[in-house]
Amino acid sequence: MLWLRDLLAGAGWGVIDHRGVPKLAYHHLKRALAPVAVWTVDEGLGGVVAHVANDRPRPLIATLRVALYRDLELRVGEAATAIELEAHSQDRWNVETIVGHFVDASWAYRFGPPAQDAIVVSLERADATGAGSPGAKLISQAVRFPAGRPLEREAPERLGLAVESAPLAGGAVRLTLASTRLAYGVRVSAPGYVASDDGFCVEPGGARAVTLHPTSGKRALGDSVVSAANMSGHLDLALPVAP
Repeated sequence: MLWLRDLLAGAGWGVIDHRGVPKLAYHHLKRALAPVAVWTVDEGLGGVVAHVANDRPRPLIATLRVALYRDLELRVGEAATAIELEAHSQDRWNVETIVGHFVDASWAYRFGPPAQDAIVVSLERADATGAGSPGAKLISQAVRFPAGRPLEREAPERLGLAVESAPLAGGAVRLTLASTRLAYGVRVSAPGYVASDDGFCVEPGGARAVTLHPTSGKRALGDSVVSAANMSGHLDLALPVAP
């Protein structure tokens, strides 16, 4: 990153444009630099390692969940482990140690086709019961594609991406995005709003919650759409009127 904000309209090196609107790179940077975050590193023959950082001034008690998917939909493995990190510390866990057996997570040995083409590592609140809005348990999430990113575009009905919206106080809108298959690089375009997250993944059979915050009184609701890097076309987004 060279600097924070563009100085003039047009292509620039900032992660925020000249109007003060975050670019896609801003959201990737926001996830990477979050006070509590999980990310993965491909260590070749050493497999895939999940790193968790806790930069907050209090200990972190959470659950680290690993899910393996084949064909971006079929879950072929899942396991979770309880973790505890002191304030201002970090630690690492091997994915295969969490799963409990060898899965060639990094596809380094190449004995055959990859056993999984998506590895989803989720850091979740240990005290959450699952009640409330979708993603209420989720603190941070990292997705790794051992055989390459899913750039083949699928029809919306095959991908199974669906969106529900609900009004919030102050003109904001809460979106709930669910997908049958893994949706990669999901983007929300809503003129007059700024999304709380952008360019994220939706785990197969899972859901993510995104809040749209109004930026002005001029909102072209008919132009609001949801797209994904591995989906052809887009979904029209019907935004509700705030209470």
